[in-house]
Amino acid sequence: MRITIGNNTRRFMSILQLDSYPFTDKDLKQNFRTLIKTHHEDKNKSPNAKEMSQKIIEAYNALKNLAVSELTESDKEDAYRKFEESLEDMFKGKLWETCKECNGARKIKRPKSKWISCPLCHGSRVVYPRCPDCHGSGKFTTARTKRVVECRRCKGFGFDFNRRPSLCPKCGGMGMIIKQVGEDWVSCMHCAGLGRKEIRPFNPAIKTGAVLI
Repeated sequence: MRITIGNNTRRFMSILQLDSYPFTDKDLKQNFRTLIKTHHEDKNKSPNAKEMSQKIIEAYNALKNLAVSELTESDKEDAYRKFEESLEDMFKGKLWETCKECNGARKIKRPKSKWISCPLCHGSRVVYPRCPDCHGSGKFTTARTKRVVECRRCKGFGFDFNRRPSLCPKCGGMGMIIKQVGEDWVSCMHCAGLGRKEIRPFNPAIKTGAVLI
């Protein structure tokens, strides 16, 4: 990614009377000293002297890391050409990238569910132990005739109602469970439905004498 020098830098250069980029450290300091002496409120009694001094100091602090010591003519031409082609600063405004979760569609598929009655306790929230005679089948086979009859102990329910019930292990005592019934399109929660996410750029520490091209 190329770091561009744009409108904010042009404004600071205009305040310090720097005509073109690149500029040397010597030119920057010389213009700064001349202007600060001219517009300092101790020497200049103009009502705008203090405001202008603050602008000059702000411009110098913003540009001091962009000053260069020595450059060949070809480097100067290349840097100047790229500077003229730049329209705005890279860090001005917000930077965005397409959301990787929804690929810019703003919506994603999510499982669609609904609450239904627990099939084990049928909403009663508790289950009784299985009948020890019929082992939960509710039926009993006689030994002599081998006929299948209704269990006399549980009356065909398959549960021993004479024993203490316990919470239903399937629904955890709620009586209801969630069942997935398909898929549905919902707004992407990763990008808040924008289809893009803001990039927070790094904050580079630019060394003195560095050239941004």
